Amino acid sequence: MPRSSLNIPESRASLPPATVETADANGGRRARKLQKTVDSIGAAAWALFETHGFENVTMEAIADAADVAKGTLYKYFPIKEALIRHRFEKDRVEFKDDIIASVLAQATCDERLSHFFRIEADYLNKMRPYLSAYIRYLLRSGQTEQDQADRDAVLFVAALLQQGQLSGEISAELPAQKMAEHLVFMRSGTLLRWLASADGSLPALLEEMLQLFMNGALRKTK
Repeated sequence: MPRSSLNIPESRASLPPATVETADANGGRRARKLQKTVDSIGAAAWALFETHGFENVTMEAIADAADVAKGTLYKYFPIKEALIRHRFEKDRVEFKDDIIASVLAQATCDERLSHFFRIEADYLNKMRPYLSAYIRYLLRSGQTEQDQADRDAVLFVAALLQQGQLSGEISAELPAQKMAEHLVFMRSGTLLRWLASADGSLPALLEEMLQLFMNGALRKTK
């Protein structure tokens, strides 16, 4: 499947949403300087989180570590959880092309979907200490702060399912977009179940979810 066949929008930047219009209006040098400031704050915050734990780091400590005024910090990151979103968004943009290439190297639709969720599981497992705070932030923020990663995931999964329909691997009775929305929603439910449990393997849970989606609930006849 060629990369160009995937209907995934390119990210505009890693800037927090509140700063995008400012960057667009001034353009060029101003946007680069703004991005550098935002990334510097994000890097300083993440170093503190990894050393002391997210809950133990204050916004004042982040401002000191980034060597910016508290007003500057709050301008770009109104609450501490927004710094987690910034890190997730930067990683999404940085690794997206490599992930797509790796997924498309798989032979079948089932294998491509399985590989995609396995890559995601590995990343989310690494980020587990931050996920609960990140999800709470997204839920509080509402539609205007809807996770870009989920929107991209739906588009990517829909493209994979559509290719599976064209190859005869996936039923064409339902639109690929609608199936993708359900599958990504199932992914989110599986993630919440994993976060609520004391143990359990996220890769195994996501594979179980995918196979249920792919095979359906098989009714045994007596």
